[in-house]
Amino acid sequence: MSKFTRLFVTVFGLIAAGCALTGPAVTSSDGLPLNHIRTQLSRQFETLQTPGAVFGIYRGAETEPALFLPLGFADEDRSRPILRGDHFRIASVTKLFVGQVILQLVDEGILELDASVSKYLPGVVPNGENITVAMLGYHTSGIPREMANPKLQKALQSEPDRQWKAEEILAYTWSMEPLFPPGEGWMYSNSNTILLGEIIDAVTGKPWYEAVDDRIVRRLGLSHTGYPHGSRVPTPTPRGYRFGQRDNLVRYGDFWFDATDWSGSVWGASGDMYSTMDDLAKFTRAASRGELVGETGRVALFDWIDIGYEQIEYGFHIARQNGGIGSTGDVPGYSAFAVYLPDRDVTIICLANLTATPEKLTAAAELGELAVRLLR
Repeated sequence: MSKFTRLFVTVFGLIAAGCALTGPAVTSSDGLPLNHIRTQLSRQFETLQTPGAVFGIYRGAETEPALFLPLGFADEDRSRPILRGDHFRIASVTKLFVGQVILQLVDEGILELDASVSKYLPGVVPNGENITVAMLGYHTSGIPREMANPKLQKALQSEPDRQWKAEEILAYTWSMEPLFPPGEGWMYSNSNTILLGEIIDAVTGKPWYEAVDDRIVRRLGLSHTGYPHGSRVPTPTPRGYRFGQRDNLVRYGDFWFDATDWSGSVWGASGDMYSTMDDLAKFTRAASRGELVGETGRVALFDWIDIGYEQIEYGFHIARQNGGIGSTGDVPGYSAFAVYLPDRDVTIICLANLTATPEKLTAAAELGELAVRLLR
């Protein structure tokens, strides 16, 4: 591990927690225990070995957070504090954007969820005539996870700044055996979303990220959200870090390294977007309330599947757990948590510049999930 040791993290975590607690008391007339959440999250942050994180709780459609908690720093050298306006890679929260576009196209009659993938991508997907668009959206297709392929892991580590094309990523997927027959199981796979991105391109004539921009980003006025078109996201942005294995940085481990300049293109439609805390809060509430799709799309969006793991249910590229609806994710260097609590009309956002701890605890999700528990 680099000079960024466990002791160092603990020391600056204590400093950050202390700073967060010295401001004026936060009170809430609607029963939100904001001071308690502030205290508990500051303590939890000390244990996560992440340089920094931004955390926010938003009431209803308000754009100012009821609680904003800046934790730590933008890099391991503590060159500046983490900022509310920092841009982060949002990892698999990208899937939530892509899923909304697919359902909009279904609402408009351009796509059919029950149609085979081969109808839109002829000759692209092995056994594609028996895999439907719906199966991609619910992760019931049986298509394997491309990142489970050791050859792709090796290729990514050897060229971390490479700009990947979807067909190159999918080639690694097709070299593996299906996980199960179509529709007969559940397994989260980035390849499902990469294919949804290709379907968007096929039926609209635009890359998935342009469709997302046209249909969601501009519609909601998300001025700090988009697709990076390269290895770096816009400034200001914190450095991003990861614990990997020394001989395989893609796998979780205890070897600390700076992953800021790794290309997000290998995740494509499944994870290559950036955003800020405020933008992501606005989108997450709208998407999790079904406001971005029509009646048909809402029925599909909230058609929950019990995946048999930690009480998580999965809809069409959206998840539900402990009453919260939204998405989480991580890519080398960054992690994201974006969840809406419908019973409180509250949105919780956390973005961190660490993928996960050596114990495989995703930094942003650890903080976000703690906040959800404190609000139950």
